[in-house]
Amino acid sequence: MDFLHLSVIISSLGAFSIFLINIYLYAMYRERYMGIWAVSWLILISRYLAFDSGLFPWKQSTLVLGTYQTLIMISALMYAWGTHILVNKPLNKLWLYGVISISTLSIALNVCYSSLVYKLLIPTYICCFILLWIGFTFIRYFKPQGIGCLMTGYAFILWGLHTLSMPFTIGDSWFAPWGYTISGILCLIIAVGTLMTYFEKNRIDLLNKESQYRLLAIEGILRDITARNKLEQMTSRFECMNMVGSMAATVAHEIRNPMTTIRGYLQLLEKKEGYLADKEKFKLMIEEIDRANTIIGEYLAMSHERAIHFEICSLNHIIETLFPLIQVNATASKICTSLDLTAIPELLLDENEIRQLLLNLVRNSIEAMPSGGNLTIGTFLEDSNAILSISDQGSGIPSQVLENLGTPFITTKDTGTGLGLPICYQIAHRHNAIIKINTSDEGTTFFIYFTLPIL
Repeated sequence: MDFLHLSVIISSLGAFSIFLINIYLYAMYRERYMGIWAVSWLILISRYLAFDSGLFPWKQSTLVLGTYQTLIMISALMYAWGTHILVNKPLNKLWLYGVISISTLSIALNVCYSSLVYKLLIPTYICCFILLWIGFTFIRYFKPQGIGCLMTGYAFILWGLHTLSMPFTIGDSWFAPWGYTISGILCLIIAVGTLMTYFEKNRIDLLNKESQYRLLAIEGILRDITARNKLEQMTSRFECMNMVGSMAATVAHEIRNPMTTIRGYLQLLEKKEGYLADKEKFKLMIEEIDRANTIIGEYLAMSHERAIHFEICSLNHIIETLFPLIQVNATASKICTSLDLTAIPELLLDENEIRQLLLNLVRNSIEAMPSGGNLTIGTFLEDSNAILSISDQGSGIPSQVLENLGTPFITTKDTGTGLGLPICYQIAHRHNAIIKINTSDEGTTFFIYFTLPIL
């Protein structure tokens, strides 16, 4: 066995080692690019064994030489394809068109020229370009760079540069064996580097997944804390409302009765001639008593002793019935009102409570626009909920108030009692509804989510 055949065997063994590694990794982990690389190296090995070993006299036959060139091009193209998959990029069609064009040109050169150098020049240099591209891809793709990807990348670059000399040395009896030997050594380096690169890539992927799982765990803990805080806020809110309701049930009636008596006597005294000069004072006292009665009424509205009468009724009909009253109040404050109602199913509601809920929220929206604006009342369906929305163009709700919204006695109004919204929340709670708020500098929208009844 001469040195040439020995060098071809060395080069074949280097390629075969890479083929075995790719087959092993593909069988173990089913990585698609490993299977494509394995086929690429198998084509290269068949070229070594069938042609470079001298089994077929490829240098003298145009047909066999064309087969030799085609194997070179297909092997390089498949390795480029596998590399694209590795870096999660689709194979550009220009690669395929380029290989077909180069193969056609090579066949034409085989016919036109007799020199082997010219026949191998174009396919060899194209393979050189592909090897250099693969090498630089390995070096640039992996961050952080491991020893495996650097070994593989630089081995491919050296192999590409070494391939430049192939058309000129393959016919030389002294240079050709060394060329095959160098190719075999580079293949062995690529084999070891490929194995190391794969495990380095897996290690990086595992570290990234571990980081993601940690973030998910932290996010889960934060969500749990947030949900618990919301639950505590809701519990505190309902405890306050229960307390206010108990106070209302025991105290409100006893206060209201004497105040009604005082109001009646003030009205009588106001009409007597001796008190005509104090008419404005009587009017002020009656207004203050009426205001006190309003506050007591709000306390009573929060009492649990109220009888609730649920029945199937139309939310849209309730809104349309109240709309003329809402328009009168809004027009007095220079506010334009509009309805945006869509067809929704009938709901299980206490009509009186829904009227109070709607009027309280509309009153808040009107008071939020002292300079006028637009007030929109709408209904729509979303998933399994019928939603009532009340939108205004006020200045929005401050964040410090928004956090405690619905808690009794929390108000931004100078003359407010802070009981209007707690009553709304209590009514929503009795209807198994949820109140959500969207607020900004351009206005506020209250959304009340009613669950659709199961009929």
